[in-house]
Amino acid sequence: MSSFSAVSKTDRGLNKLTPNAAKDKEMQELYKQKMKVQDEINRVNNNQEMDSKLKMERVKTLTSSMQQIDSRISELKMENMKKNSPEKASSDSKAAPSKSAQDPELAIIIEKSATYSQLNKSVELRAKLDGEIKTLEGGVRFDRTLLESSPSNDSGKSMMLQNAEDTVFKMKREMVQDIQVQRNVVDQRIKELVSEINDTEESDEARPIIIEDVPDHNESQNNTSNTKVQQEDVSASSGTKEQQEDVSATSDTREQQGSAAASSDSSRPEAAFIDIRV
Repeated sequence: MSSFSAVSKTDRGLNKLTPNAAKDKEMQELYKQKMKVQDEINRVNNNQEMDSKLKMERVKTLTSSMQQIDSRISELKMENMKKNSPEKASSDSKAAPSKSAQDPELAIIIEKSATYSQLNKSVELRAKLDGEIKTLEGGVRFDRTLLESSPSNDSGKSMMLQNAEDTVFKMKREMVQDIQVQRNVVDQRIKELVSEINDTEESDEARPIIIEDVPDHNESQNNTSNTKVQQEDVSASSGTKEQQEDVSATSDTREQQGSAAASSDSSRPEAAFIDIRV
């Protein structure tokens, strides 16, 4: 019976493998051993020449070995579930911290991508758990039918069936219950992820669209006409100022000319008065 015991970690050189690869390899070997144990149980149950008491003890021992294997498989599955969920979330959230901090839309896209990835993994895991449940339930139905269809003159038929119900079938029913608990956890996680995705989409739809103010055509024309009028007023004002300056300059010139003429008259010598007497 030592060949059907649960595989220990130290027997496979896990120090040479990564943790994930080591667990995957261990689960593969556990599944192989589980199949061998199941085949052995079927052979014992179908052995008509074996004593009923000996057969019961044999099945009990094999069932105990299978329980150990299934227990270890469940532990590995739970470890993978706990490890993958937080690591995936943290890696997705740290994918582009600087860009997401600068671009809110990019941050939303990254968050959605991480959520969809987790949702896909959860859906795949739920489908896998459903498949395991169907396999176990189908195995129980098959084994029960096989035992019930055995020859009626077999004195140990009822005892074998009762033993199977108390050992193998009971163990498989408990396994189904454990898997169902895991499935419920995964199903709840799926609902949370779907709700999170819907909330994100609603927040995107509620975000207002900002459109810059576009000036009205009439206002633009009015502004243009007002600008032209102002320019004409400025031109007229400047023209008036220039005319005033010209008039002032002309008057100043005339005054200067008058002053110059007066100055020339005053500076001219008076004619000498000559008294001519005869």
